[in-house]
Amino acid sequence: MVKERAVPDRCPACDVQPEAVPRPVRGVALVRCTGCGLRWWDFAAVDAQALYGEHYFRSAGDAGYDDYYALRPGLERTSRMRLARIARRLGLRGTRVLDVGCGPGFFLATARATGWEVAGLELSEAACRFARDELSIDVTQGTAEDTDLPAGRFDLITFWDVLEHLPDPRAALVNAARALRPGGGLVLSTGDVESLVARLSGERWHLYNFPEHFYFHTEASVRRLLEGIGLRVRAARREAIVVSAAYALERLTKSLLRGRARMRVPLFDDVWLPINLRDVMTVYASRDREA
Repeated sequence: MVKERAVPDRCPACDVQPEAVPRPVRGVALVRCTGCGLRWWDFAAVDAQALYGEHYFRSAGDAGYDDYYALRPGLERTSRMRLARIARRLGLRGTRVLDVGCGPGFFLATARATGWEVAGLELSEAACRFARDELSIDVTQGTAEDTDLPAGRFDLITFWDVLEHLPDPRAALVNAARALRPGGGLVLSTGDVESLVARLSGERWHLYNFPEHFYFHTEASVRRLLEGIGLRVRAARREAIVVSAAYALERLTKSLLRGRARMRVPLFDDVWLPINLRDVMTVYASRDREA
């Protein structure tokens, strides 16, 4: 049974009452925090458990992915890049990592191969099954808001492109911060609705994904969320990821041709590219060591 959640009437990041965004985005009315710019919509009727079934990872519909599993080579390359950046920016090279919203577990499989002890948290039963059966990864089915995470257990907790999906991002981050050991790090990536690409794209921005994205963050909103729960923000960067040319085309056509026939070029499936539109931010934070 899916737990019903109230849509916040005040900003989760800075507790400011929002104002209505003048123009709907793809027919959806948004509100905007006047303090940090965070935007959200009335997502109360969304059944997240039903949304993230197998069809979310393999579907030609507007929601989800044409084939998420086909992205594995790029996701693994991106994961290696991310682990190297974490080592460089936070000095973390082990030992226990929790990936929140881990999906099928590709980041965790990469981390395990470099010596980390890994665990995942994932709402989707289909993704959990793949991670357990195909990758032998310890994954708990649940959400970061509601799962009882052991205090001080992890050296690193990651939220890769997850924060925008969470109905209560502050509660999820509070729970995660409590599960960090003193000196541990929390790293997240999410879209920046105030980026140049987002502003130029308008309602065609590729991260205006309804109904799966509940919030559209800004750097200010993420900083306030993290600092408001006692974490120290170390850096905020716009960093490249590796994707196939086919996936880049899929994302572009989903944004421009929603609800209509879309092109597919099989030749692009094996062409992998580093891309950086500078509209996704990666934020590095840490829990201070106790005196």
